[in-house]
Amino acid sequence: NLLFKPDRMGRHYLNVALPDNIFSYNKRRSFRVPFVQSTIIESISGSEDFPLSLPAEVENLSVTGCRLRASIMIDPSAVDEDIIFHFSITLSEKELRFTAKLLNAREQPDTGDTTFGLKFVDNPKENQDLLLNEILEIERELLREKFEEE
Repeated sequence: NLLFKPDRMGRHYLNVALPDNIFSYNKRRSFRVPFVQSTIIESISGSEDFPLSLPAEVENLSVTGCRLRASIMIDPSAVDEDIIFHFSITLSEKELRFTAKLLNAREQPDTGDTTFGLKFVDNPKENQDLLLNEILEIERELLREKFEEE
């Protein structure tokens, strides 16, 4: 770091070295990692229109929520209502049941599916601990792969 004498206009400049690795994190409270796993939406409370045992795919995961993709449509304006999803994810060979509130819904025009941003509610401590361990393991693997590429 060097601070040079002022230039003709009286401006000072500070030269600093940039770090060789900069990571970008999203604005959520919890970092989301790529995580793909098939699941079944067991029920959607707050809405009577959707069948039970609906196949879905988990697309990413954090300690506080996840994104699901399914072949159903929920009106995005319904996000203001309390729509609750019930489903399970397998982590560390344990099936964990989740209850999650709908935060957003986006139709995917290429497939006709909908992606749902979900926030876990009433998540037991055991689930939180297993989620954290899984997310940290995925992050370590992603970093390992990145540095092996360089």
